[in-house]
Parts: sequence; structure tokens; C-alpha cells
Amino acid sequence: MNTSTDSTIKHNLLSSKPWLRLIFMLLFLGILQIASIVISGVIALQFLFSLFTGKPSTTLTVFGGQLSQYIYQALAFLTYQSEQKPYPFDEWPEENVSSREKVPNWSLNNFLH
Repeated sequence: MNTSTDSTIKHNLLSSKPWLRLIFMLLFLGILQIASIVISGVIALQFLFSLFTGKPSTTLTVFGGQLSQYIYQALAFLTYQSEQKPYPFDEWPEENVSSREKVPNWSLNNFLH
């Protein structure tokens, strides 16, 4: 290695910025573990809701969309695609209706006939 590279590596190792980012990355990795459990619950509840009522829950659809966007934001931060830290360091994502299809009304009868 040359002196310039050694100097850059030494500077990076002694800088607090990458180590602070590591702390945030570990935090968001933990939050993503919790979010994956929550989204699994949303998926199961949405299935049961649609099974018994014939249509998905609007509330779960909105929350599921918001949580999906949050997961995307956290992954973007973790993979260095974004320097913006997600919630709680930023606003909770709002539902982006334009990014998802309208949820169709359906019933079991549609599949049986």
C-alpha cells in the first residue's frame, strides 16, 4: 500500500462518522427484525379479515403500506442507498396510494364459479 492509502485508512478508522453509522445500522437491523414480525402479523390478519368479510381491511392496507415503506427506507439506509435515517429520526411514512394498486373487492365466489 502507498502512504496516501494508509493515511486514508487511518483517517477513516479514527473518524467517528463510520462508527456512529454502525451504531445506527445495528439499531435499524434490530428494528427491522421487529418490523418483520409485525408485517407477518399484518399479513395474517389481512388474510383472515378478507377470508371472513370478503375484502381486505382498509386500516390494515394503509398500515401495511406505511410499514412496507418504512422497511424500504430502513433497508435503503442500511445498504448505503440513502443517508437519511428513517423513523424515529424522520417522519413516519404516509401511505402512497399512487404506488400501489387499488385493492379489488373479491369474494370466494369469484374463484368457485
